[in-house]
Amino acid sequence: MVEEFMLLANISVAERIVDEFPECALLRRHPALPTSNYDILVKAAKSKNIEIQVDSAKALAESLDRAAVPGAPPYLNTLLRILATRCMMQAIYFCSGMEPDTHHYGLATAIYTHFTSPIRR
Repeated sequence: MVEEFMLLANISVAERIVDEFPECALLRRHPALPTSNYDILVKAAKSKNIEIQVDSAKALAESLDRAAVPGAPPYLNTLLRILATRCMMQAIYFCSGMEPDTHHYGLATAIYTHFTSPIRR
């Protein structure tokens, strides 16, 4: 629950600073990537008869949520999630007046900043 509130805080602050400083708000975005970046993830999952969808961030998240094999070790899902993260490109910081695309692919949100770090809390 703490992570969800911290994500919401980062999104809310991003919206606020863009409203106040539309040309110079410091934001963070995660570019969408080619589906071929996920080839190794899809192949690894397929070896365990798991289908991973990579058409969008939402499809990826939902298919990872469903990724389980009855009787398999419980850490299989964790390993697939780590592999998915490794396939992604690094997020970048940018100034709002310089980049029209503010979408954060990894979090599937329209706008984001690094007001606080939800992953490290």
